[in-house]
Amino acid sequence: MDNNIYAWLEKADDVMLDDFDPDEDESDGEVLDIPESSDESVENVNDSEMSCPDDSIRNDFRGYNKGKDNIIKWYTDPPPRNVRTPQRNIVTHLPSVKSAAKNAKTIIHSWELFFPNDCLQEITTCTNIYLSKIRDNYQRDKDVLDTDVDEIRALIGLLYIAGMLRNNHINLSDLWANDGFSPDIFRAVMSERRFYLLLRALRFDNIHTRNERKKIDNLAPIRTVFDEFVNRCISFYTPGEYCTIDKMLEGFRGRCKFRQYIANKPNKYGIKIFALVDSRVFYTVNMEIYAGKQPIGSFLQNNSGASVVKRMIKPIAKTGRNITIDNWFTSVPLAVKLLKDYKTTMGKNVMMLSTMHTQGDIDPNSGDKKLPEVISFYNMSKGGVDVVDELKGEYSVSRNSHRWPLTVFFSLLNIAGINSQIIYKSNTDIVIPRRKFLKQLGKDLCKTHMIRRQSIPTLSIPLRQQITRFSGVISSPETGTSTNGKAKCSYCPKKENQYTVVICATCSNPICKKHTTTICDSCISEDCKYRWRNIRDTYMGHKKKLGTGSPAILSKKKWPLAGHLSFLDNVEYER
Repeated sequence: MDNNIYAWLEKADDVMLDDFDPDEDESDGEVLDIPESSDESVENVNDSEMSCPDDSIRNDFRGYNKGKDNIIKWYTDPPPRNVRTPQRNIVTHLPSVKSAAKNAKTIIHSWELFFPNDCLQEITTCTNIYLSKIRDNYQRDKDVLDTDVDEIRALIGLLYIAGMLRNNHINLSDLWANDGFSPDIFRAVMSERRFYLLLRALRFDNIHTRNERKKIDNLAPIRTVFDEFVNRCISFYTPGEYCTIDKMLEGFRGRCKFRQYIANKPNKYGIKIFALVDSRVFYTVNMEIYAGKQPIGSFLQNNSGASVVKRMIKPIAKTGRNITIDNWFTSVPLAVKLLKDYKTTMGKNVMMLSTMHTQGDIDPNSGDKKLPEVISFYNMSKGGVDVVDELKGEYSVSRNSHRWPLTVFFSLLNIAGINSQIIYKSNTDIVIPRRKFLKQLGKDLCKTHMIRRQSIPTLSIPLRQQITRFSGVISSPETGTSTNGKAKCSYCPKKENQYTVVICATCSNPICKKHTTTICDSCISEDCKYRWRNIRDTYMGHKKKLGTGSPAILSKKKWPLAGHLSFLDNVEYER
C-alpha cells in the first residue's frame, strides 16, 4: 500500500511540480504527510486525504482518450468519490405553487389561472371580427350573432365534456341527437348549429392585421394567446428538482409550412412543440412551437437542439435542477454550458452523457438487470413529456380541423386541464380522478350560459327542464296567459295548448290535471312546505300592498297566476 501511494506522489511530482523538493516544508508544497506506523493510518489517508487535490490534478492520473476535436478527454475510470454534494446538484428553489395560484381553492378558479377573462375577452373580440366578416353570407343576421365571454366559456366547457366522454371525434349530429343515445348536456348548453358556427369562427388574432404580422412571424395567428398562456404556466408553479425537455407532436394534416413528420410519434404528422415538464408531477412549465425558418425580424432564432434547450431552461436558471434530454438535444458543449450555470443534464447519445453522475455504481433497486445509476435515473426521469402526451390523449378536447391555430389551441386546453388539477391538488390536498375533475370543470364553464339561456321565452319546455337539472337553478319565465288569466301547462306539448290555473308548490311552474299528483300534508317534505309558505307569504304581502284586486298584482308585479289562485284568497297572512 505504501509503495502505491509513493508511486502516486512521484507521478504527481512529474506532472505538476517539476521543481518539487521532498525535503521541503509542508507549507510550501502539496505534500501529503503519510505516517508509516500502521496500516490503519494509510487506509485513512487513502479514503480522505487523497480526495482533496483539485479535480484537474486528479484527472491527470486517470487514463483517457481524446475526442475527435483533440480537446475533449474521455476518461476510462470514474473520478474519486466526493464526500460533499456538488454545488451543481444543490436545488435552491423547492417545488410549490406560487403567486396568485396559492388562492385557487376550487376547480374553476384553478383553470381560470391559465385562461382568465382578459384572455377569453381577446378571443371573443377576434371571433366577433370574423363573424362580422362572414355575416353577409347568411340570409338572416340572427344566424350569425356576435358571441361573448360566457358563450366562449360554454363552448370550451362542451369541449372538455366531449373529451371526458371520449367523444371528441364523434360527429356533431350524433352528440346532439335526441334519440336517447346522446348526452343531454350538449342540447342544454347550445344548439348544434351554434356550436359548429363558433368552432368554425374561433379566432385568436385580428384577421385584418394578420398578413402584416405574418411577414415577420410564422406564428402570428396564435402568437399572443400562446405566449400569454406559457407565461402563466411559468408564473404559477415552481417545478421539482428533476425536469424533462422533449418534443410533443399535435396531430395535424392540413396546410402548414412548418408541419413536421416524426416516425415514432402516434400522429406521425403535426405541429411540433418543445416542452419543459416536471418529471414527477408532470406540470408543463415552458413550451415553444417549432415554427420552421422564421422571416428576418425579431422572431428569427436558432432552432438547433442546444439553442432550444437554453431558451427552454430560462425559468429554472441557476436553481440546481436536473434536466433530462434525449439524443436530439444532447451535446458536450451544451453540457459544459449547463454545468457552468449549475444546471445538470442527462442525455442519451449512444453512450450516456451526464454532468450529474460521476460514478458508475450499480443501482441496487434494478435487481437482476444490474443497471448503472445513470441508466436507472434516465429511465425514471425521461418520460415527463411522454406522460403529459398520454394524459392529453386520454381525455383530449381536440377535434379534426384544417386550421393549425385551432389545433394548437386544443393542445393549450388539454395542458390547462392537467396543470390546473396539479395546482388544485397542491392547494387543497384533495385527490380526485382526472375524469371527475374534467367533468366538474366542463359543468362549471357551461353553467352561466345555461342559466342565461333558461330565460329565453321561446325555449322548449323539455329543454328548460334539462337546463334546470344540470344547472340546479330553477327559473320561472313569463308564461303566456290566455284572456281569462290561465297559463299553459309546463309539461304538455305546445300543440295541445293546455291551459291551467294550478302551479307547482315547489317550482311555481303551471301544471294541468294530467301532470298533477295529489299528496297529503303529512307526507309532503319539509322543504316543499317551506317553499310553499314562501310563495304564500310573498303573494299575500304583495296583495296587501297593492290591494285585493288580482289585476293589479298581475299587471304591476307580473304574477300571471296569482289572481286565479282562489284558494289563497282565504289564507290568513302570516309572517
